[in-house]
Amino acid sequence: MQITQHIYSTHIMEDQSTFGAMHPGGTQIYFVGDPSESMVLVDSGEPYRHWTRQILDYHEELGRPTMSAILITHGHGDHIGGLDRLQEAFGCPVRCHPRLAPALEQRLGRGCVVKLRSRELVWTGRPAASPGRGGQGVSLRALFTPGHEDDHVCYYLRADNVLFSGDNILGNSSSSVRNLKQYMESLELMARQRPAIICPGHGQTIHNGEARIRWYLHHRQEREDQVLTALAEGAETVDEAVSAVYPRNLRKNLRGAAARNVNTHLAKLREEGRVTESPATYTVNHQ
Repeated sequence: MQITQHIYSTHIMEDQSTFGAMHPGGTQIYFVGDPSESMVLVDSGEPYRHWTRQILDYHEELGRPTMSAILITHGHGDHIGGLDRLQEAFGCPVRCHPRLAPALEQRLGRGCVVKLRSRELVWTGRPAASPGRGGQGVSLRALFTPGHEDDHVCYYLRADNVLFSGDNILGNSSSSVRNLKQYMESLELMARQRPAIICPGHGQTIHNGEARIRWYLHHRQEREDQVLTALAEGAETVDEAVSAVYPRNLRKNLRGAAARNVNTHLAKLREEGRVTESPATYTVNHQ
């Protein structure tokens, strides 16, 4: 499916009764650039062979363009699965956050992984022969955007005014967050790009991209207020806060993600000195 002049996506459906419940709307794998010349791939999906085969088949449909790089948004398994097979098939370098590079190099071998620099322009064709000069094709700016994970990178395609959001913004749900303070700062950086379209790692393509990012910022602030209210009304544990904040009919396979989200809010509030945590104590029972 062609999304914009330079963006093509192959959509992979997922079983919503299993781990796919974490990815409403499935997963999108993006080819960016000119199919008649050269392109880059954004993420590689799950490690299942049929996923890799679908990506390779779509590459065939596009006319087997030269692949100049595979760009990774972050190191979670559903974004780097099958990476060894795809890198070998395309014969191109893998670009990623410096924190992720050692793990990927161990998996793929020396010389296969090139660390990104913050705000680096990555070209879909050949890079510039000398610094300060443009490359071939169109460029994506690498934006270091920690929060969902500390090695998270978003990519902004200025030519089409599109932001590839990885898991920081999802198409059909909100995202889980490891460090909320960093995440909020990353959302602000993403909003400053003022994207018209967001291409998320999971779910449908998002139009009015800047507005969606602002909604995420508002949603997180609203959730923080709900957590504070739950604590003020007597919730003392994460589980009690989840029960107070989330719907009663929340599916069991989503409760763990909800607990992690509450934990990230509590960590931010502790860091800001707005809540305190009383550690559990243990004593020996005398029989």
